[in-house]
Amino acid sequence: MNDYKTLLAFIQSQVSSIVPDPGESYRDLGAYFKEKLDNNSNDRDDVREMAKRALKVAGLNQNRHSHTASTLNQPANAHKRACAATLLAMSIIRDTNESLLKNDYARLQKMSTDAVVAEMTALLKKGDTVRSTRHPKLELKNFDSAGTRTKLWKVEIEDAYARAHDLLLRCEMGFLPPSLPLASKVRQDFIDYFGDPTTVVDTSTIPFKPGSGPTFGTKDQTRLAVAREVLRRVCRNFVRQEVRVYFGGRSIDAGTYAYVSGATNPTKIHVGGEFFTKVQTGLGSEAGTIVHECTHTFAGTKDHEYRSDPCKQLAQSEPLKALSNADSYKFFVEAAFG
Repeated sequence: MNDYKTLLAFIQSQVSSIVPDPGESYRDLGAYFKEKLDNNSNDRDDVREMAKRALKVAGLNQNRHSHTASTLNQPANAHKRACAATLLAMSIIRDTNESLLKNDYARLQKMSTDAVVAEMTALLKKGDTVRSTRHPKLELKNFDSAGTRTKLWKVEIEDAYARAHDLLLRCEMGFLPPSLPLASKVRQDFIDYFGDPTTVVDTSTIPFKPGSGPTFGTKDQTRLAVAREVLRRVCRNFVRQEVRVYFGGRSIDAGTYAYVSGATNPTKIHVGGEFFTKVQTGLGSEAGTIVHECTHTFAGTKDHEYRSDPCKQLAQSEPLKALSNADSYKFFVEAAFG
């Protein structure tokens, strides 16, 4: 067997030897990888890269179809095999980038083989989903199996959820009622991120994601009416629906704080370690990032611009894009109701 198949066989042998607790189960990593390859919503080259980069970091043959026999089953290579297998699980399950894999490989090499195998099997465990005891509509996935730091982050994500919930409740009461005059600060914040609220726009020309954007009885609406409909969808769904926050996935990649899977129930928000580098209150907060992702899921927004100043500039230069820009809504809600 080649290096890739040897690692899969080793992983399967370790998982098969475990007697799972009631309600627990473990992934078949090879089958899981194939599912990702066969999923039409995934880029096959990106999925192949998951296995390739783990093999590369471990200094192994990157060709999954190679006929070159592996030496990993030799007793002298037992520790290297365990470390490489753990990297492979990290990369396929979490889509961990190459830089982080290198850091993890250096860390794993300093651990005992038994400790490395224990970390690997924890990664492969399914069913690591717990309901928050603080927020009954919040579920947390992969925060226990991903290590000590993520167990601490689990508390932080609960706090961020609570702040997002409060932001959207204040938005619902202080912005959404159609007959409610805008308070002076709210009006100024609206102008900053969307322009003149009384300006009428042709909603059919707003570049929302096709099939996901809000609909209107008549196409000509004020900017205020458009923004209210976007945030009405977000408030209605986030405040009333169950939300599941995943740790891992593409959000591990550098520069990505979070992403969403789509309009599903419960709402799925994926976060990576960089999510927890954001401030907890104010502009650009963790809670605001959750609002940003919810505008994608519930209102079909796009990512035309990021950060506060570029969003303000967008409101002046391309106001139709501002009305469909996720970060514009994030910063408006934070500024007006934070």
